[in-house]
Amino acid sequence: MRTLAIGWDVGGWLGRKQAVAVALIQADGSWSWVGRARAFSVAQILEGGVEDLARIAWPELEALSDHRVVVAIDAPLSFPHAFARMLAGEVPAHVGWAREIDNPLAYRDCDRHVATTYGKKPLSASFDKLGNNATVAMTMTRRWRDEGFRVLPFDPPGDGRRVALEAYPALFKRAGVVVERARALLPDGLVDGSDEKDAAICALTAVAYAGAKDERLPRLVRPPSTPTDGWIFGPEPSWLSAER
Repeated sequence: MRTLAIGWDVGGWLGRKQAVAVALIQADGSWSWVGRARAFSVAQILEGGVEDLARIAWPELEALSDHRVVVAIDAPLSFPHAFARMLAGEVPAHVGWAREIDNPLAYRDCDRHVATTYGKKPLSASFDKLGNNATVAMTMTRRWRDEGFRVLPFDPPGDGRRVALEAYPALFKRAGVVVERARALLPDGLVDGSDEKDAAICALTAVAYAGAKDERLPRLVRPPSTPTDGWIFGPEPSWLSAER
């Protein structure tokens, strides 16, 4: 069965700060980019599903039913557990932290993992403007569950035919520039720093997750057996450091 690897760089509820890119993995494990990475408005997918999202970049797509599908999304798919409990009325057990990243109301365990492993501090879904994007992503992925999608790591992956996961394009960059190993795998003609390029990096994450047969692809760091409040699927640090 062929696999669609879809990358979605999420914007907020208004404007056209969204972009999507799609790659196609053949049954033999070979893969290629299809269509063209495109910016769009979230209004274009609110009444539809993943098929509508994919067709923005690849209008020739006939039906998702013929494909396994992996969607990698550049936006938090959860809020920190402590923040959610506070909204439900719980008084935080502790206040005052030496470092901002240690504040459990602002950051998830997976955000701290990224900060420790890659030296990059993600924006906070609860404290920063990223909440606009996060609520879009959470709303849509919860709707996609009705299409049979499993949202990782919260749902068991099942047969793996319909999977959505969180990606983070910044992990493929140094000083804002995509590292050469990743740039060599992206479509030509994408502008540095553009939403379209970030969507393609997300799709590249989906290609790697899906197991395309390409030695150039990174292995992804998988979540622990009992993740708490989410997981960001990023390349193994050794893959990034190999070109230093």
